[in-house]
Amino acid sequence: MKSKMILTAIAVLAMAAAGHAAVLDFSVDFGTAGVEPGFAGQGSNAQVHSTTAGDMTVVISGYQGLFNFASTGTNQALFDDFYFKNGGTMTLVLSGPAISADTDYDMTFWAFYGAEARNTTINGTAGTTGPSLGPIAFVNPPTSLSDNAASGTFTSDSSGFLTFAISGTNARPALNGFNITVPEPATMALLGMGGLMMLRRRRRT
Repeated sequence: MKSKMILTAIAVLAMAAAGHAAVLDFSVDFGTAGVEPGFAGQGSNAQVHSTTAGDMTVVISGYQGLFNFASTGTNQALFDDFYFKNGGTMTLVLSGPAISADTDYDMTFWAFYGAEARNTTINGTAGTTGPSLGPIAFVNPPTSLSDNAASGTFTSDSSGFLTFAISGTNARPALNGFNITVPEPATMALLGMGGLMMLRRRRRT
């Protein structure tokens, strides 16, 4: 009887996995001086990107400009250009079908301006919760995507928005881009299937 229940549960989880196979893993490179491989380029505000989990609207506001700077080192397409502000705070808002309400998202942000250390800090705001990231260390020249980066898990608000306040040393932030990742139910279903199969095997021995 117990074996039949376990097999039924595995079948249900397999159906869930088949119907929810998408995993949101999406990277945005701000600017117009070339796009980092594997990233979506965004050179205009409020641009809608198509992702594996649906559309996501990316809006950055309160910035002073979008600057192109010829950096040295690796991953230059990402680090060459960025949104910036010389005095104040910028705001980044992610929304759309790809963003669910009250959901955890793993985020990585890149902040680099080769001419100076702006030491950008990112905080969730307006209902978005999570850690304070930064000040982001200034590594010049960058040698990989692990440089000039900070990562953390943030929870969207009840309306399905991720909102971030971007500040910097002497109110001079910069933001080159970001990555957002979240496992869909399929991932959890597959993990559950593995656990149930291990349980069933253990009961047999």
